[in-house]
Parts: sequence; structure tokens; C-alpha cells
Amino acid sequence: MGGRGSASGISVKGIKYGTEFSTVLASGNLKFVKYEAGNNAKSPLETMSASKDRVYVVTKGDVLKSVVFYDNQGKRNRQIDLDHDHYGVVPHVHPGYDLQHQESDADIKLTKSDKMYINKVRKLWKEYKKWPTISMNGS
Repeated sequence: MGGRGSASGISVKGIKYGTEFSTVLASGNLKFVKYEAGNNAKSPLETMSASKDRVYVVTKGDVLKSVVFYDNQGKRNRQIDLDHDHYGVVPHVHPGYDLQHQESDADIKLTKSDKMYINKVRKLWKEYKKWPTISMNGS
């Protein structure tokens, strides 16, 4: 998924479509992904998922970076950043594609629904991290 160039199959950065992110864990409409095209943990701008209202949880190593919500057109409509603050608020919300905030922007605070969703995400991630790793060397 990702790469910003689905029509050509190659992004403007030369990344083959579908290789920018990889799935770490999936549960219902939630997909935990990691960014494969660099050291940053950026979130997908859009999704081509057949699943309407997809939610991606962006990870970096063991850290949950953000929860990103998409509408039924595959466009990002909300992002909750979990690991850093804006004006002292952690976690905080970004509407749509706007990742900047004004100091007076009250929309960065979480709703009760946001908090419940974050708890669900953290619970799934905690359970996933308990799973034993399977050895790849045959022993």
C-alpha cells in the first residue's frame, strides 16, 4: 500500500506501489502497519483497501505512532498521534490531511470515542506483543 503513484505503479519517489508499508497485524477494519521506505514512521495518505472506513495503526518498532482513519472514498479524514505532543496534548488529533495546528486549535483534544478506540488499539497491540516469535531457522 502507499507510494503515491498508483496509476503508474511507481511513486514519485521510485517506490513500487504496494511496498511502502507492510502489515504487522490485522483485526477487523484495523491494520497495524510499518513504513518500509525509510526510517520515518509516516502514515498512508490514502488507501486503496476494499474495506470501507479502514483504520491504520502506524508502528515503528514496538512503538505505536498514530491511528489513522479513512473515509469510504479511501481518503484520510482523521489522525491521532500517540507519541508526541502539540501544545502539551498527548495524544492529540489532526483533522484530515492537516498535520499542523494553531495554538488556539481546540480540535486537537481527544473525544471520549477517541479514547475508547485508542484503548482498543493498545489492547490489541499488547496482546500481539505477547505472542511468541517463531524461529525462522527450522529449530
